[in-house]
Amino acid sequence: MNAKKVSNSAILVNGIIGGVAASILNVAIYYISRAMDVSFVLPPKTSGELPLDLHPFGIIFASMVPAIGALLLLMLLNRTTRKPFMILVIISVIVLAISVYPLTLELTWASRISMGIMHIVAAVSILWALRTSYK
Repeated sequence: MNAKKVSNSAILVNGIIGGVAASILNVAIYYISRAMDVSFVLPPKTSGELPLDLHPFGIIFASMVPAIGALLLLMLLNRTTRKPFMILVIISVIVLAISVYPLTLELTWASRISMGIMHIVAAVSILWALRTSYK
């Protein structure tokens, strides 16, 4: 499927595009959810911490970090394996499943659904953009 090797610059550009796309889509989901009165306040992990109120900048940051991680991993896999994108997809599904686990915190169902959609949108956007490197 993707045995051809691509340049690291193509992976870099497409990974950044995926991160930007994920950021834009997730900020849109944030504002749509906020318009429907969905709370994005995460409860404290310990008794001494304050609740964390998510803002668009945090959502942009949280969308770009996995994009950078995915593009760096794909660059490494592209140099060392025959099917780098397939391996990246498998790893991404595992990371997505792990990243959704914190949504079992004491959140409203609307918050859980909105944040779950954001996680899925980020994963799909990043993988879609990185996949275009191989076309």
